[in-house]
Amino acid sequence: MPDPVSSSCVPQELICRINGDPPLTEAAASLSPAQTASPCPSTAASVDPGITAASSALAQKFLSKPAAALQVQPWDQIDVHGGTPRLEAHATLSGVHVTGAVDLFDVDAHLGSQNADGSKGENMGVGVTFYGAEVTAEYKGWSLTAGIASSLGGYVSSGEGRDIDGDGIPERCFALSIGPFTLGECDEL
Repeated sequence: MPDPVSSSCVPQELICRINGDPPLTEAAASLSPAQTASPCPSTAASVDPGITAASSALAQKFLSKPAAALQVQPWDQIDVHGGTPRLEAHATLSGVHVTGAVDLFDVDAHLGSQNADGSKGENMGVGVTFYGAEVTAEYKGWSLTAGIASSLGGYVSSGEGRDIDGDGIPERCFALSIGPFTLGECDEL
């Protein structure tokens, strides 16, 4: 499949993902602006490439879920997941990176120190989601996540050390999901 940065007519500020395909690859993030110019007319020039690349890398690492998986990282994280893949869409509006996600039947259990938001700390949870939606808005090192779902269970995570905007200032994050409600935030320390 062609690289969406250099060969797609989809504007950079609205790139959709299905089944965990990242909107930017690590190789594309290292290219110069002249090499990543889109042949399509768009307003992509107004997108801050540092924020977009960092957000894409985080999304690629933490937001995409396979249809079924068991991942064990010794002494760090245990994740058990089953269900349908998460559907995600990304947009950048006036410097704010917005991610929308939809889950349709998802079973998830996790325990460890590698948090889904990219921070390192502690997390634990178990849940079943029949359908749900989540929206995250990120501006530089700050982010806010809110979601609602038809679900049972819950999870909690708290951590620090994330630096999504690459400015050298670490971010502290907290997320909580109880039954149908999800709320998460990250802020620079």
